[in-house]
Amino acid sequence: MNAGDSARVDIEIMNNGETVYTPSLMHLPSYLTATYKPEMIARGRRGKIELTLHSDKLSDLGLNQTSIYLARFSGDKVGQNNEIAVSAVKLPDLRYAEEFTKKPRFDISTTELNIGKLGKKTKLKGEVKLRNKGNGVLKLSKIQAFNQAVTVQLPKTTLQPGEEVKMLVTVDARFLGMSKAQPRVLIITNDAKRPKEVVNVNFER
Repeated sequence: MNAGDSARVDIEIMNNGETVYTPSLMHLPSYLTATYKPEMIARGRRGKIELTLHSDKLSDLGLNQTSIYLARFSGDKVGQNNEIAVSAVKLPDLRYAEEFTKKPRFDISTTELNIGKLGKKTKLKGEVKLRNKGNGVLKLSKIQAFNQAVTVQLPKTTLQPGEEVKMLVTVDARFLGMSKAQPRVLIITNDAKRPKEVVNVNFER
């Protein structure tokens, strides 16, 4: 989403307990607000949580990740069983980029990177080609991995017209269990027509 935008998602919940349930989310960051409908859910009934993200309160461009937790009962503690992973991508404001004569044009060799079978290997590697097919300077302002097991290496982040670089993507098996996020790489550019691209990193266990 662009700066100033907001987005909403509904989380459906059901009360499987024996008493009235009051839903509550714990560890909400300042850029997330929650509305509970209804605020109290009778036994055997359903409800929902409207979760709204306010991009103007996101401090960083690119990928912003956090975990929030659903309190299942009074005094509940945070843990993997009640964790809800939240990811949001904030894009730069490129509304006026079209006014410039020389414009970059971002091009990528693939958004589905297949790097083989892990098996007993500790690491897998693959390459993605990034190109500037425009006539203005292309800036890769953010390169971020969604999952801690994925690392990215790039020789440079500013490409002249016609220039190409190879982005090296590595998956380290030692860290695969540390994040619930899918192995993906986020790329944010100054190309007004293609400000964001996501590369899915595919492999077999």
